[in-house]
Amino acid sequence: MTEQAKIAYLQEKIKEVSKKKRSGWISTAVGFILAIMGYALYIWKVDYYRLTALGQEVFLRSEYPYQLGGILAIIAGIALTAIGFVENIYCATQEAKFMEQLRLMATTIKCPKCGKQILKKTPYCPFCGKPLENS
Repeated sequence: MTEQAKIAYLQEKIKEVSKKKRSGWISTAVGFILAIMGYALYIWKVDYYRLTALGQEVFLRSEYPYQLGGILAIIAGIALTAIGFVENIYCATQEAKFMEQLRLMATTIKCPKCGKQILKKTPYCPFCGKPLENS
């Protein structure tokens, strides 16, 4: 793989990771909003509602279905928020790794004699002692 191909590959990987990172932030925000809405649903109490059955009005307490729905929304929101945070952390480490590889490619070269990575500005290879022309 040539030097230009490696650079293009790393740049493409950085773009992919940035897109995943963006989707991680979106899932974090959606999860947070879902958890807040679940909490609002949990604390919202509708005291009674009318049910007409066979011509008679029956009053039923209706807070439990809302509370259950609220608890489920809170759990789903917390899970989605956690998944988003984990995705953001993973993508940030991947992005840093690829950026570091690009930085190293810009500041280092391989020694023509021993093949080890050395700084471009070094007048000679510190491993084998070969003088370098590009310094």
